Amino acid sequence: MASKMDIELALANLEAGKFSFRMVDAIKEQLEKLESEVTLLREQQVEVTNDLRLQQIANWRLEGETTRLNAKIHSLVKANALTEKASHTAASAATHAGESLRLFQEQATPVATRLLEKAIDGMAALAIKLVQFAHKPRKSASPASGLAETLELLKRQISASGKNAA
Repeated sequence: MASKMDIELALANLEAGKFSFRMVDAIKEQLEKLESEVTLLREQQVEVTNDLRLQQIANWRLEGETTRLNAKIHSLVKANALTEKASHTAASAATHAGESLRLFQEQATPVATRLLEKAIDGMAALAIKLVQFAHKPRKSASPASGLAETLELLKRQISASGKNAA
């Protein structure tokens, strides 16, 4: 194999017009060496180009996935904001409704108590009248007519008690 000095000397001799087989062999070996390096570089270039294409495809896939995930994140953030707004609105409405119910309870309790007291008083008065009526001697000729009179009297008293309670 020719050394670096040999190829330089062979090229200098070729320029000077000198010719020898040793010089031809040195140049030939150098050309073969350069050709094998070029072939190796071309193979590496093809490998690097293929790797680069694969990287580009992977990057495109990742960019597509990133875009899809960003859109999903955006929609989730938007939904979260809407949910938060709805939550605040619902909390405000619940607070207002609770306050309204409390006020209604405060106002309705005395009225309901009075109505209940009137109803109890009316029922007690009715019970007393029923007891008195039950113990009262009857002047009617038949028991059926006495029963009809009793029912009619009870209806009038219940009607009157209902009007008083209202």
